[in-house]
Amino acid sequence: MNISQYENLSEKVNSQITFLNFNQDCSCILLGLKNGFKIFNIEPFNKHFEKTNSEFLVGDMLFSTSLFVYSSVPKETSNYCLKIYNLSSNQLIKKLTFNSPILSVQTNRKKLVLSFSDKLQIFDFTTMNKIGAIPTSNSSGLFNLSTGETSLLIFPSSNSKGTVTISDTNNLQELSKVKCHKTKVIAIAISNDEKFFATASQKGTIVRIFPFKNPKKHICQVRRGTTQRTIYHISFSSNSDFLSVTSDGGTIHIFKIRENGVFETSTPRSFSEIKFVNFLPHIAFFDFRNDRVHVVGSDGKLLIYDSNKNSSKKNYFLTNEINLMD
Repeated sequence: MNISQYENLSEKVNSQITFLNFNQDCSCILLGLKNGFKIFNIEPFNKHFEKTNSEFLVGDMLFSTSLFVYSSVPKETSNYCLKIYNLSSNQLIKKLTFNSPILSVQTNRKKLVLSFSDKLQIFDFTTMNKIGAIPTSNSSGLFNLSTGETSLLIFPSSNSKGTVTISDTNNLQELSKVKCHKTKVIAIAISNDEKFFATASQKGTIVRIFPFKNPKKHICQVRRGTTQRTIYHISFSSNSDFLSVTSDGGTIHIFKIRENGVFETSTPRSFSEIKFVNFLPHIAFFDFRNDRVHVVGSDGKLLIYDSNKNSSKKNYFLTNEINLMD
């Protein structure tokens, strides 16, 4: 999450934080700063890596490996840098330069995708050769790259509000355009098994889940609420049975979207709802194995919630609060 894309934020936002994200398997937290970045292991919690003296824009960590990709602000030159870094050896592996800011970056084991305001650029992650480009009109840099072998890419379509384009980066071809909402798509998530994707719109009331196999109609939708809100982050649990939704309403909703592999046909109600005392941009991951919710906010805090485990309506309680800026 690029914090700079949000306007009129509370003074509780830590002014040093520029970026928040999890790695692909949600085992690490990525914290971008005006003077560098930090990476934390979640379970057990510890600081994995820290680097200073470089203003961080956006980045991505390849699962739990030592490979880390990030973009920094130019200082001596007018070029924007993309750096591939080995965290174990603390060494720069590769540096690419561009004339315009990189709005978002995502990796998997085969591909690296960069988002600019007017295009997506696709690279072979092994050779770092550029293999394709897709023209877009995407000021937020929104897209999502699947983490597995299919390397599917989803991004908002340029000429149709509420529509996303699905592309195959292995064969460099467009697969489908899908009308998801009536208003602009502002959040996209892909399940770990690469079978489903979810989208949220500018209205912020409904999140829809679509199958990649036949994406023209959603197979499930969940309702966050009835009032318009900005959706900050949506994510599937690792088993694709749950969906977490964070918004500027100061809440995180956890939805149980399927059971025994079968999706809910009606609009599922919130499996649980966590309320906050602030309305800051935040990201969340639901660890279904431990029945735990990890929340990282733009105030620089990691909040950990555990459930009561004895109620049909899950209630989650704050059990730990960690200041990532210490």
